[in-house]
Amino acid sequence: MKDRRVKRGWSEAELARKAGLPEQTIREYEVDPSKLTEEVCCRVNHALTRRRASWRPSTHSELWADRSLVEAALNIDQARFRAALKVLEEGFIPDLGPEHMGRLLLTKAAVLGELGWEARALEALQQAERCLGLCEKEPAVWLRLRLDQLYFLCHADRFCEADALLAETRELAADEGNATERLELSWLEGRISAGLGKWAEALEALEHVRAEHLAAGHLFEAASATLDATAILVSQGKLSRVEEIAREMEPLAQSKELRDVSRSTLRLFCKMVGRGSLKPDTARRLAVEFRRTDTRLTRPYPIPGWE
Repeated sequence: MKDRRVKRGWSEAELARKAGLPEQTIREYEVDPSKLTEEVCCRVNHALTRRRASWRPSTHSELWADRSLVEAALNIDQARFRAALKVLEEGFIPDLGPEHMGRLLLTKAAVLGELGWEARALEALQQAERCLGLCEKEPAVWLRLRLDQLYFLCHADRFCEADALLAETRELAADEGNATERLELSWLEGRISAGLGKWAEALEALEHVRAEHLAAGHLFEAASATLDATAILVSQGKLSRVEEIAREMEPLAQSKELRDVSRSTLRLFCKMVGRGSLKPDTARRLAVEFRRTDTRLTRPYPIPGWE
């Protein structure tokens, strides 16, 4: 709370005025955040994130939506996705503005994806796009929307539709994205190129993503990009490179930093390569199955539109 206030260049008194709270309340909560209530949290967040020229107090609907987003984020952090979905559904109440509706839908789409309901996730993202298009465009939120759309379109093998969104997403990532989001986009570009049969472009992107994640110690993401690249290599008959990659993957298949089910999938991959029985369809299926072995959502979960 204090970091965000200082980043804005606001004094405690200015934040208190914009949030409609006593200055003493701001001071006390910054000293002892454990006493922060949900209502004050939501009021402060509105003040810190609102980009309109004039500030107005939050409506009951907006406060309820923000409360739902906070509670959903806490459930996501504990991998309680059904509970998160229930909380989000309760956040859709009458008189809710398009901005808050869009942010609720963005989070709902992410949760639906984790539950394996990718088609419903895409529908939620389409609704979010319509809502967010009715209010002042927040580039960071729009980038999150596009990245999630690309992810679920790739899952549905709708690569032409995903390709049509790439130019805008690249521009947003260059202007608003952080290093993680730009790397996520590179991975998605690799998957889209592969889906369109652009093998050289796909391999270049996926190898880059793999190297960056390995350097950062992101083993799950590195392994995911590796399996995507391997599916291409197998289909091209580049088996010597596949065998080399399998040897590189063996330490990851034993790493305690990955979940048991993730390690099992990697061990199966290495075993099939060793036996010479890995076929293109199987390689692609392993890449898909591996992505399902862990959440794609970061923890703590970043609430869309909150700095």
